[in-house]
Amino acid sequence: MKYIASIDDLHFLIQSSKLSVLAARLTPEQSNIALKLCLKHAKNGHALYLSNVLRPEEINQRIEKFSLVNQGHIEIMYWEPMFTCDFLDKVRSSLNKHSIIILDLLQYMRPRGRQNFKRSHSKEILKGLKLISEQFNIPVVVLSGMNRRVENRKDRRPRVSDLRQMGCALQYVDLLALLYDDNCYRDLGLPLKEDALELTVHISKVTPSFLHEERTPFLV
Repeated sequence: MKYIASIDDLHFLIQSSKLSVLAARLTPEQSNIALKLCLKHAKNGHALYLSNVLRPEEINQRIEKFSLVNQGHIEIMYWEPMFTCDFLDKVRSSLNKHSIIILDLLQYMRPRGRQNFKRSHSKEILKGLKLISEQFNIPVVVLSGMNRRVENRKDRRPRVSDLRQMGCALQYVDLLALLYDDNCYRDLGLPLKEDALELTVHISKVTPSFLHEERTPFLV
């Protein structure tokens, strides 16, 4: 059983996986973790960060906030809209340079000609990303939102069942990390908690069902 308590632990697992999904509800820490994964990987390789949420100047501001330097090993791209086929073309044309790819956000991607994200699209998108990862032997990380019903529970920690929009598309995912940020639900005026983040990790072993689950405080 692996103990997932830091960026280093998560980075190690992602490197040994093909397709990973980092899912969360409401928290800005989701993209912060993705950027830190990029920076860590860029020490020994090249990372591609494609976003339909944050613009390049916003991403660089966050990198500066981390007191870390983008040494030129991270390529940042902003697309609107982000079509799957465009992404695949971009990846194929630059695979000689990139050794990890992070996409933000799944719900803003869609097949060409489709104007709105639908549940059936996630299967097509994740299947295409998994094929890219297997064909070129590089890890792909996709950021994802979660179902709004999380807000209606007393315990707002995310569950696999909250990813209803993915449906059977989860069969293509090797590692699913569910992020919970307790600070997002604290009353106004209360101080922020230093240990507010929790990460629940599910690892699929060949079969579509996730066989390993561990919830632990997560330090970034």
